[in-house]
Amino acid sequence: MNLIIEWKNIRIHFNKSFKSNLYVSIASVDSNNTPTITPIGSLFLNDYQTGFYFEEFVSKLPIHSNINKNICVLGVNSNHLFWIKSLFKEKFPTSPAIKLYGEL
Repeated sequence: MNLIIEWKNIRIHFNKSFKSNLYVSIASVDSNNTPTITPIGSLFLNDYQTGFYFEEFVSKLPIHSNINKNICVLGVNSNHLFWIKSLFKEKFPTSPAIKLYGEL
């Protein structure tokens, strides 16, 4: 997937994911290379392949960003109707999940 070409569709997907889950997941790595998943309640993807989040209760993500700035963001469209239609059609009309790799 070309990030620059598909960015508009990626933003649409993450909006749908947030609406169906009320969060997206951000994975970070600690000093022992142990991954941690953090549910984020507000992720905004901007133009030009950037984004930002607001979260009051995040504790591990800021600590891990001092050690390793690499992250993986996962957005899953969990809308029940989307999955039921896809099941009966035996095909997803769009990706059910997208992972984005980036840096904090």
